Amino acid sequence: MTAPRCTRSAQRAGRTRIWPGYAAPGDARRARGVALVLVLWAVTLLTVIASSFAYTSRTETLLSRNQVASVRAQVLADAGIERALYELFKPATDPRRWKPDGKINAWAFDGVSVRIVVRDESAKIDINRAPEALIQGLLKNSGLDDEQAARLTDAIADWRDADDFRRANGAEARDYEDAGRAYTPANSAFETIDELRLVLNMTPEVFNKISGLLTVHSARTGFNSLSAAPGVLYAIPGVNRDAVEQYVAQRERARAENQPLTPFAPALPYTSVNNAVYNIVAEAETEDGSVFVRETSVQLNPPGQVTRFTWREAERLPPPVPAASANGERD
Repeated sequence: MTAPRCTRSAQRAGRTRIWPGYAAPGDARRARGVALVLVLWAVTLLTVIASSFAYTSRTETLLSRNQVASVRAQVLADAGIERALYELFKPATDPRRWKPDGKINAWAFDGVSVRIVVRDESAKIDINRAPEALIQGLLKNSGLDDEQAARLTDAIADWRDADDFRRANGAEARDYEDAGRAYTPANSAFETIDELRLVLNMTPEVFNKISGLLTVHSARTGFNSLSAAPGVLYAIPGVNRDAVEQYVAQRERARAENQPLTPFAPALPYTSVNNAVYNIVAEAETEDGSVFVRETSVQLNPPGQVTRFTWREAERLPPPVPAASANGERD
């Protein structure tokens, strides 16, 4: 069989003629390579999109789970506050009633351990009612010398009194203006303990040392030494520190043995009875480690009514202290 004439003519001309629809082997391989690269890029892009979607979904799931755990911890802490109120409304003669002595009470609710502390608010020094000698003693115990304590005591007194007359070491409106402050003394009672930060010459260091020993809710000139913290007892003018430490140790032993408590003798001039105002702190920690701490100051009003002065999120309670063994060593 003879080749077509056109082919023979092309061969004679030294070239090969390509018929329409025909692809050389090299071009086909290149086309397949390009297609393979496009497919790989498409697969990679889809993988990235799928991974991003999975990561986003996982992140949103974790955030939702954490938010649910946080809300659960908050609800449990609030339930701890209500449990403490239930205990406080029990008759004082009930031996199972929680005492407002600052002891941590453990309560299990919904499978979670809630730690609750109840304190007598009158165990603190009321910054609005306390005599200046008691405030000055508190400031001296915080590390200030006599002159510094006297100056800050007068500034506190000038803040809370209703007049514009400056005390010898105090501060009134002109002094705040000279110090470059954009405010002047309130000339009225402190509404919160945080307001004490605004008083001229008050430093963050001193405030942090004394704020936990102060209140604006007891409405008492003195305090209850039966449940007062050592820092409050140290504020008594001329008190002996060794006597305070000895009294606190005896008081805690009597409390542990359910024995009657006796007041601190040097505190008698400043003694004030409980007026049904309490500070309650409840800390809840869920199984996944979410923690919420609620604090409130309340006054109990018969029959079964509660006046809330504060309701806020608070700092964590201190960790449990190991019990002391018979020889005085920690377990």
